[in-house]
Amino acid sequence: MQSFCRWGLFPLLILSASLLYAQGTGSITGTIRDTTGAVVPNASVTLTDTGTRNALKTTSNSEGDYLFAAIPPGIYDLSVTAVGFNAYDAKGIILRVSARTRADAP
Repeated sequence: MQSFCRWGLFPLLILSASLLYAQGTGSITGTIRDTTGAVVPNASVTLTDTGTRNALKTTSNSEGDYLFAAIPPGIYDLSVTAVGFNAYDAKGIILRVSARTRADAP
């Protein structure tokens, strides 16, 4: 009985820790559009934490949307590049705990 209690709680502790971590994060999302307003699929999107200089990368989907999920709160710089699209940079995007911050380009 004693070993069951010890190991039976282990998965619960792991789940609790992951839920607590997720509550301490947020997300940054947006849509990439060109100067005519048309969406830009397959754009390269880089998000850089200004404090740590850690960079995350993703690509916009067929609707021009991108998402960085479950990232720590902080201040971020966003960079977008694509063939036939003028490079776009946004500096100082503030992400708070549990927030879903929107950063469209342009």
